[in-house]
Amino acid sequence: MKTKKRWHLLAALLLLMLVCGEFGMLHSQAAGKKFVVKKGVLISYSGKDKAVKIPGNVTAIGDQVFQGHKEITSVTIPKGVVSIGKNAFYGCTKLKKIVIPDSVKTIGAFAFQNCKDLTEVTLSKKLTAISNYTFQNCGKLKKIVVPSGVKKIGGNAFGGCKSLKSITFPDSLVSIGRSAFASCTSLTQVTFPKKLTALGDFAFYNCTDLTEIVLPESLKKISEGCFDKCRALQKVKLPSSIRSMGEKAFKDCVSLKSVSIPEGVTVIPEYAFSGCGLLSAILLPAGLDRIDACAFQMCTGLQDIVIPDGVSSIGGAAFLGCKGLAQITIPESVAVIGGPEGGAFIDTPWLKQKQQENPLVIVNQILVDGTTAEGDITIPDGVKKIVYGAFAGNDKLTGVIIPESVEAIWGQAFVVCKNLTKVSLPDSLKNISLNNNFYGTPWYDGLN
Repeated sequence: MKTKKRWHLLAALLLLMLVCGEFGMLHSQAAGKKFVVKKGVLISYSGKDKAVKIPGNVTAIGDQVFQGHKEITSVTIPKGVVSIGKNAFYGCTKLKKIVIPDSVKTIGAFAFQNCKDLTEVTLSKKLTAISNYTFQNCGKLKKIVVPSGVKKIGGNAFGGCKSLKSITFPDSLVSIGRSAFASCTSLTQVTFPKKLTALGDFAFYNCTDLTEIVLPESLKKISEGCFDKCRALQKVKLPSSIRSMGEKAFKDCVSLKSVSIPEGVTVIPEYAFSGCGLLSAILLPAGLDRIDACAFQMCTGLQDIVIPDGVSSIGGAAFLGCKGLAQITIPESVAVIGGPEGGAFIDTPWLKQKQQENPLVIVNQILVDGTTAEGDITIPDGVKKIVYGAFAGNDKLTGVIIPESVEAIWGQAFVVCKNLTKVSLPDSLKNISLNNNFYGTPWYDGLN
C-alpha cells in the first residue's frame, strides 16, 4: 500500500514537473521570439511591436539590439539597466520619446543616431559622458538637459539635430567634442559652463540661428571651424584666457559686427574671419606675430585696421576683397607680405590708392604689387623682396630691371605677363626657378 502511494506521489511529481517544464518552455519560447537574454544582457530582439517593454531581468542592452526597427514608437527601459550598447536603437525612425532610467551609467556610441522622430529625451542622472554620435540626426529633438555629473560630450553627439532650440549644460562639463552640435540650425543661444576647457573642432559649425555666445574664462582655445557658418552670430565675447584660435574659427559669420581679440593670441589663423561681411571693427592684440592667409578675406565692411607693432608676416589674400578697407597701418616689423594664395591686399581701396600714387607698391622694402605698371620698368634699389604674383598677368609690362638689392622673389612674380620680352636679373638671383616666376612670358619662352 505504501509502495503504491509512493508511486502515485512520484507520478504526480513527474506530471507537475512536466507541466511546469512545458509551461516554462512555452513561456521561454514566447519570450524568446522577441527577446534573447543571457546573464542579464539583452542580446537580440526579433519582435514587431510598436510599444516595446524590455523584460525586468535585463541589466544591460547589448549592441545593435533594436537597430533598424522602424516600427518602434516607444520603449520602456527597466530601472535595473546599467548600460545601453552601441547602435542599440540606431535608425528607430518612429521612436518618439525615451526615458533613460537613473540606473544607466553608460550609453554607447550611435545608440540613438538617426531616430528621426525622437522629440523628447530624459537622460540618466548617473551619466558622466555622452558618447560620440549618440543622438546625431535626431531631427525633431527640440530640447536637451545634460545631467549634472556629465563631464564630456563626444563628437557629433547632437550633430544634425536641426530642431534643437535649447541646450542646458551642467557645471561639471569640461569638454565638448568635434562637431558635437554641428548643424543644429534652430539653436539660438548657448551659455557655456565655467569649467569648460575644451571645445572641439567644428563644435557649433553651421548653427545658422545662433545669435550670441559667451565663452568662459576657463577656455584657452577656439578650435578649428568652431563657429564657422554661424550666420546669425552678432556678438562674441572672447575671454582673456584665450591663447589661440583654429583655422576658420568664425568663417562666414556674416552678421558678426565687431570682435576684440585678447592679448596672448599670437596668430590669426587662415580663414579665421573670412567672409564676415558686416565686420567693421577688429581690435588686434599687442604681441600678435602673424596674420595668416585669407584671415580677413571678404570682410567687406572693414574700413580700417591697425596692425600692431611686432607682427612679422601678413599672409596671402589676408585682406583680399575687403572692399571698404581704405586705411591700413603696417608696422616696420612686418617682413613678409602675401603668399601663394595671392597678394595680401588685392581688391582693397588701400591698394588702389597706393597704385595711383606709384604703380610699384612698396612696403618695408617689399614690392607688394606691380600689376598696374606699364612698359619698361626699373625696380628701385633698396627693394629686398618681390612677393608672390606681384606682376602676374600684367599685359602692359614689357621689360624689367631687377636691382642687386633684391634677395628673394617668392614665386609666380611675373607669370603670364604676355608682353614681357626683356628681363635683367642680378647675380644674386641667378639660381631662382625661372619657370616658377616667368612662365607664360615671351622672355622665358625665348630661353627654351
